[in-house]
Amino acid sequence: MRKIFLFLLFFFIFIVTTKAQENTTVDCSGGPITTTFCYDTGLDNSYSFVSNDGSPLNLTIDSGEVEQGWDE
Repeated sequence: MRKIFLFLLFFFIFIVTTKAQENTTVDCSGGPITTTFCYDTGLDNSYSFVSNDGSPLNLTIDSGEVEQGWDE
């Protein structure tokens, strides 16, 4: 029973710490932020960026690519 508990605890900690940050509040007085995302097979993520004061945000995607025939 103890081994199962430790395994589940480890698994939970692993999942929580490796989950991508999907919701980001941008502190507009702090300047720009940089976020990196590397896609892995089978992921279906969406991301939300909001300002801390309700003002509109500018989103700039500096680089990236899509897999031919799948992601266009």
